[in-house]
Amino acid sequence: MRALELSLEGFTSFRSRQTLDFSDLDLFAITGATGAGKTSLLDAMTYALYGHVARYNKDASAKEIVSLGSQNLKVSFRFSVRGVEYRVTRTWRDRPKSPESKAILERVQNGTAEKLETKEKSVSKRVEQILGMDYETFTRVILLPQGKFDEFIKGNKVKRRDILRDLAGFQIFETMRQQAQEQANKFKQEYQILERQLEALQLPTDEEVAAKQQEFQKIEQQIPSFNEAVVKAQKALDNEEKLLKDILRLSSLQTDFNKHNAKKDDIKNLTLRLQQAREADQIKDRYALVKTARETYKKVKATAITIQQRLSQAKKQLEQQKAHLEEVTVQSNQMEPHLKAREEALNSAKKYEEQRQQYQIELTRVNNNWKQRQANLEIAKQELKNVENQLQNAETEVVEAEKALLQYSPGGTRLEQLREVSSQLGYYQSLQEQTLKSRQKLEKTLLDKQKAEKKYQEAADKFKQTQQVLQEKQRLLQEAEEANRLALQSNHAAALRQTLHDGDTCPVCNGTYRETELLPLPEVEQVETAELNSQQETAEKEYKAADKAVTKAEATVENYKQKELESQQELAEHEVKLNNLKQEISVVLQTKSWEVDVLRQELEELQQSDRQYHEALAQQKEAAAQVRETQQALEAANKAHTTALVEHDTSQEEVKRWEQQLQQVESQIREITEGRSCAELQAELEEERQKLEKKLQQATKSHQAADRSCVECDTEDKKASDDVDAAYSHREQLQTEWEVALVSAGFTEETFLSAQADSPQQVRWQKEITDYDSTKVRLETQIEEVKSLVGDRTTNESTLNSLRDEKTTAEAQLNQAQNQRANLMAWLQDAQSKQKQVEKQQAELAVVKTQAETYTTLANNLKNNEFQAFILEHLETELVTRATNVLQELTDSRYTLKIQDGDYRVEDNWNGGESRRVQTLSGGETFAASLSMALALSERLSMGAELGSLFLDEGFGTLDTETLETVHQILESLRQQDRLIGIITHVKALGERLPQVKVYKSPEGSRIEVEAF
Repeated sequence: MRALELSLEGFTSFRSRQTLDFSDLDLFAITGATGAGKTSLLDAMTYALYGHVARYNKDASAKEIVSLGSQNLKVSFRFSVRGVEYRVTRTWRDRPKSPESKAILERVQNGTAEKLETKEKSVSKRVEQILGMDYETFTRVILLPQGKFDEFIKGNKVKRRDILRDLAGFQIFETMRQQAQEQANKFKQEYQILERQLEALQLPTDEEVAAKQQEFQKIEQQIPSFNEAVVKAQKALDNEEKLLKDILRLSSLQTDFNKHNAKKDDIKNLTLRLQQAREADQIKDRYALVKTARETYKKVKATAITIQQRLSQAKKQLEQQKAHLEEVTVQSNQMEPHLKAREEALNSAKKYEEQRQQYQIELTRVNNNWKQRQANLEIAKQELKNVENQLQNAETEVVEAEKALLQYSPGGTRLEQLREVSSQLGYYQSLQEQTLKSRQKLEKTLLDKQKAEKKYQEAADKFKQTQQVLQEKQRLLQEAEEANRLALQSNHAAALRQTLHDGDTCPVCNGTYRETELLPLPEVEQVETAELNSQQETAEKEYKAADKAVTKAEATVENYKQKELESQQELAEHEVKLNNLKQEISVVLQTKSWEVDVLRQELEELQQSDRQYHEALAQQKEAAAQVRETQQALEAANKAHTTALVEHDTSQEEVKRWEQQLQQVESQIREITEGRSCAELQAELEEERQKLEKKLQQATKSHQAADRSCVECDTEDKKASDDVDAAYSHREQLQTEWEVALVSAGFTEETFLSAQADSPQQVRWQKEITDYDSTKVRLETQIEEVKSLVGDRTTNESTLNSLRDEKTTAEAQLNQAQNQRANLMAWLQDAQSKQKQVEKQQAELAVVKTQAETYTTLANNLKNNEFQAFILEHLETELVTRATNVLQELTDSRYTLKIQDGDYRVEDNWNGGESRRVQTLSGGETFAASLSMALALSERLSMGAELGSLFLDEGFGTLDTETLETVHQILESLRQQDRLIGIITHVKALGERLPQVKVYKSPEGSRIEVEAF
């Protein structure tokens, strides 16, 4: 996992939005004051990835990490894994009812983001899959507590195991022990339940099973005969019931036949009606022709009458339109000379209008020109006035500048001396302040060292006391455990003797058991060790706390000693620098007696006087140049004003000339048009011409239309008269033929109409007749068939009841036998099932007993730390091997890490393999060893996941020059491993050797600044 960018807002001390770009970083230091928020940057990464913060409980809410007083929190972390870039963002917002939290995971490619997950749990789960690490692994693999590894390699075996257990996350074994104990209790309870269930089962004896099987076989032999009797009785009953059914059916058929025969007369009438309808169908076509001819004659007669009326009306309309056309033609001839005269006058007016428009354009042009010349004249006047004022002002400024120049003088040699030492004076004052602070710092360090030494002595005394108490508790517990072991052996021996008989082989020693040769067993009582264990654990905790306090107090004393030495060196350096600087300033000033404040005041006064002198001199020169320039501008302004005045007068005369010509043309136009426009007169003339022409066209068109209508009506009248004659002849001919057809068929027109019936009705009648005949035949056939089946036989209900009773008796005997067989079969199956259940429960009982013993043993082993000790020893050995490989890379194959008699040692391969304890290593060598262990555990816990980023807490309060150089070289070697390495450090000298991510704290919230290296 390679970190690319971290953005956070409202997170712990970071109130406002802060962004940290890792893209240009590889090895860098995270620096800042205590509480500024250095560790919060790492917390923000874990929160973005997993929704948890390493320093808080996993169940902690966002309210615990949101900035004080803030209502919103947002963290966005961009990273890459195997070349693929991802971005995870988490937000939290406080609301009155319930806070709102959101998360989103995106894959970023070519600047485009693709959403992968949008639910908080899904985001955390997907992040685990991408990184190949869960939350606990990430906080141990990526965020390395370097200071803890320093304590790890220098501590004793017990302390080292505790630290390793914490670093590797082996607290899980206590959870495993608890779960194993719970499983053991669970299987014990299950074992007891199975025993009770086994006792509750009442398994029948073999004799009972044999008797039931014999009885079952006897019933099996009887059932076939009972079944045969039932079948025989059923057959006799079925035959008698069929006979009774046939007799009843014969009676029913005869009744149906009598009812059907009663419809005979209706069917005869229906047959006659159908015959008349079919005869009427033969002449209905002739009737249709006659009926059509009658209707056609009526329509043609009515049409002829209508056309005669239209012809008379068309002739009247033609006479009216002819008179109107003659009237319109006379009006048009009278108006033509008047319209022509108006048109000639209008053409003259158009020519004068074109001339007027041309004059107007010229007048507008010369008017604009005159206005422009007038504006130019005003500008020239104003420019001339301005230049005159400028000349007067410039002459005044020359006089004032010459007066000011007489009031000031230049700085001279003294000013140059003071300027030369001005920068050194500030540095001199800064050195004075630093020297004073160094002296105060040294005094405070001496007081703090005395307090730390006193606390160290108190912690050492308490450590000795807790060590003695722990040794005493361990002795008492060992004695109790030894007594319990002897008691357990005695109990086992007594139990073994109870199982053996005289002459048996002992399973322990393989010897022959002889009761006469037995030795008496010691009477040892078991001792309760729970209280002793508790006391030992309490003593161990107190011992560890005291040991930790001693180590911490000792480190504090050493730290203050180092600070004392540094403060003394710092004070001496400042005093030397201060004296050297004082001599340099005295040489420049050529005097040993001087004061900083007096020199600064003198420098300020000389600089002000020198500045004012040069400013006055510059103003005098500038004013003189301005007078010369203004005089030249005045001459140019006079020439421009004269030219503008001549041009203005010429333009004004041209405007008057064009105005006179325009007035003459407009007067002639008004005489012709009487004040109206040519366009308006032209439109009016055209409108009158169009009205006259349109009126003549409409009159002509109306006359022509009336003439055409009269001709058309006359043609239609002649045709209608011919159609009436033809329709009358056709009607009379068809009427004669129709009357002949009626006589031939024996109908009158009234009887023909009543005899008609449509085809569907005739089909229904025919179907009714056919159904009657077929039903009659069917009933007659069925009656004969049933008579042949019944014959002379008879039966009654009494005979049927007797046969039913016989059948019931046979079925009862069969059912009784089948029930007895079913009961016996169920009993046998139940016995067989109980037998299988007993076998199964006995097998389960054995399995549960084995599992209970297994989990009990596992819980005891985990309780006694045997398994943890084995795992930790194996892990420690593996870590030493891995750390040695890393240490050799960091130290150019110089050092090898070993474990000897429970202590860590290093072998110096540059000095013939010399071996020494890690406590004797220098600060830089200790840093290399502890860093190697940290990287080894990180790689071991990562399980092959990509480690593209590491963040270290270097764990030093201060570093001497040699250690600083060694640590820097080691960190530079990490730069070559293609990883992003971040170092959280309080050592200023180490931070200055690396690119820095500086974290500043302020009342407005922490902020981040990246300082390039």
